[in-house]
Amino acid sequence: MATGWEMRWSLQATYKRMGDFMKQQCKGYTGYIFTGNLELGKKIGLKPARRIEFYTSKIDCRLFEYELYAGTREKPRD
Repeated sequence: MATGWEMRWSLQATYKRMGDFMKQQCKGYTGYIFTGNLELGKKIGLKPARRIEFYTSKIDCRLFEYELYAGTREKPRD
C-alpha cells in the first residue's frame, strides 16, 4: 500500500505528464483540466488562459483553460 508521500508524488507526476502531453501532442487546440487541488494544478507547467471557479460542497475547484500553440506566443518586435 502506498504511503501519503508516494501518492502525492504520483499525483504530481501525473499532472506534469498531462501538461507535457498537452504541450507536445495538442498544439493548435484548446485544452481543459478540472482539479480540486490547486497546488497540483500548478504542476501542469502551463499558464492557463482562464481559471473558472467552481464550488462544490466544501471543495474549491478550478477549470483551467489552456491555449495550446506551437512555438512562442510572443509577437516579434519591430
